[in-house]
Amino acid sequence: MLAAFVLSALPIVSSGCGDTASAPPVGDSPPPVSVAPARAADPRHMTVSELRERLKAANPGFTGQLDARRVAGEIRSLDLYQSGVTDITPLKGLPLRALDLTGLPVEDLSPLEGMPLRVLILEGTRVRNLTPLKGMALEVLKLQSTPVTDLSPIYGMPLRELNLMNLPVEDVGFVKDMPLETLWLVGTRVKDLSPLRGKRLVSLDIQDTPVADLSPLRGMTSLKRLNIAGSAVTDLTPLEGLALERLIFTPERIEKGLPIVRNMPSLNRMGIGRSFETVMPPAQFWAEYDRAASETKSSSGGQATAPTDPRTEGPTDGPSSTSRDSLRGAPPADRSSDAAAGRGDRA
Repeated sequence: MLAAFVLSALPIVSSGCGDTASAPPVGDSPPPVSVAPARAADPRHMTVSELRERLKAANPGFTGQLDARRVAGEIRSLDLYQSGVTDITPLKGLPLRALDLTGLPVEDLSPLEGMPLRVLILEGTRVRNLTPLKGMALEVLKLQSTPVTDLSPIYGMPLRELNLMNLPVEDVGFVKDMPLETLWLVGTRVKDLSPLRGKRLVSLDIQDTPVADLSPLRGMTSLKRLNIAGSAVTDLTPLEGLALERLIFTPERIEKGLPIVRNMPSLNRMGIGRSFETVMPPAQFWAEYDRAASETKSSSGGQATAPTDPRTEGPTDGPSSTSRDSLRGAPPADRSSDAAAGRGDRA
């Protein structure tokens, strides 16, 4: 009887003691389960296929055309020429060192802010504001035929190559402390080259500018390529002692110093105007010059004229094929070859 009583009482005792967990009080809810938020993919490790999909989603006109190079699992170089891209937001966060946007209707560069870019090609884009580039350590910047008017964001950059072709630039004083080797000023309003004095330029293009005085170039023995065609230069004497290899100029405008370039042994290519298809060896250039001079004198007793160039209807200012060479690491010597001279490396 006792055993039966004890056994029947156990459930009652057990339910009243504190040895087991009791049900939560009415009205309380179980503690929330902590769930880690989904982590966004790190753009530094984006694949080329993923980038192509993102560009397609952001750009209805994207053609799928791109040239990307990966290093250590990261996209470091990107060429979007002829891609139809207008929105570069998908590039945000990429560890790009080189980017070519030639000819694209891109306006906003803010996705590039903070990138470790060294080469940036913006030729023919609609970019006006360079503020997102401020503080970058760019070495190559090409702004040809863009609506940029404020260059202050690039002040102090360690630029080696700078293309300001067809920009409304009047003063290049800001380049004084840049380690420039190549400078394009074609079609600008620049008159004074004094900020270039003492620099170690290799290539200078001042075609169709109001520059008249070449004296800041005096003693610049590093200079190999010079284009002064269509400028206001009439005196070549500051070029004495230089070792130019290519010279583009307008002989009929020269009043002083022509024998200096005629007797410059380092010259291997000469031309008279805007078309680089007519650049020729010095012997051929002077033979044509002398023949034209002789014909002019014999027919009218006039002054000598330069060799005629039937293909100089306008400057060859189209997007540079050498922009893509820059991204692919072509050495400066390759970019200055005769094949490239007609477009990117004008001087």
